[in-house]
Amino acid sequence: MGRVNEISRHVEDTLIKALDAMEGLTCGVPVNALGDLQRSGYPDIRLLYEASGRIFYIDPKVYKAGSETSSFRTFYFEPQRSTNKITEDASHLIVGVSHQGRMGDRWLLQSWRVVDLIDFKVRLKAEFQASNRDLYHAGAIILKKED
Repeated sequence: MGRVNEISRHVEDTLIKALDAMEGLTCGVPVNALGDLQRSGYPDIRLLYEASGRIFYIDPKVYKAGSETSSFRTFYFEPQRSTNKITEDASHLIVGVSHQGRMGDRWLLQSWRVVDLIDFKVRLKAEFQASNRDLYHAGAIILKKED
């Protein structure tokens, strides 16, 4: 496994397998609003506690040990109707797994923590976006020079 993103997918798969093997729990990849399994985007895991019917959305995050106070953006969620995977009333949890880098071809995982997002505060970033196609083909061209 070369990049830290690749280890994140391994952590997700391992966590799904371990939780789903436990009696009374059903765990897997959540489906989106269209009913399709979707690996990308938040959240990565849906856990059902069968005794109560309670749903938990879990998102594993692998981070470098010691970077817990970094202001670099590590959480991102863009709600979109068709690809939204938050379709049920649920508890939202982050499973943070710290690493110490690599030793040869192996990542050294150091520790883990579970964070309940019940009191989580986010910043909203409203932005306008456009592609070159949007800019140069939809607007009124007032001056133009061709080679």
